[in-house]
Amino acid sequence: MDVGRKKVEEVFFDAMLNGWANPDIEKTTLPHFPRSKAIWFRRGNFMVLDWYLKNGTESMGNTIIWEEGIPTWMMSYGGSYPKEAIPFLKEALLVAYQKRGFFGGRGPIFYFYQNDKYVYINTTMRNNFASFLGAEKIVLKENSAIVGFHTYWGRLLRTAYII
Repeated sequence: MDVGRKKVEEVFFDAMLNGWANPDIEKTTLPHFPRSKAIWFRRGNFMVLDWYLKNGTESMGNTIIWEEGIPTWMMSYGGSYPKEAIPFLKEALLVAYQKRGFFGGRGPIFYFYQNDKYVYINTTMRNNFASFLGAEKIVLKENSAIVGFHTYWGRLLRTAYII
């Protein structure tokens, strides 16, 4: 794997561990984007912006990594989760980020650790840091009814890191 690409991937995991899924992180609002929430992360020559918009249970967002001011990697996601499922979603995402497991930039393939209500399922159709696509959902453990979901996709934006 290219050294530059590996650094971008390391920055991604560090940013996500210090991002939305982390309950201790403060969010800001993006100017000119009502109802937006944003988290900025900086490390050396890298800058990461993870921002999202919410309208009730509906949400969409983007994560963008710049290296030396050049857009280098991006992820887009969107869907719907009820407020009561958000803590479990954050827990599932943090599990993948702490293990530095890349599953489309989201949570693990399957997760329900010590939870008696929900199951998290992540289906990746393409799962490579350079190019990925998939969908995640939370279902009720008792009857598999879908509680919420996000679809996602993204890719590296620097050709030198893809080859």
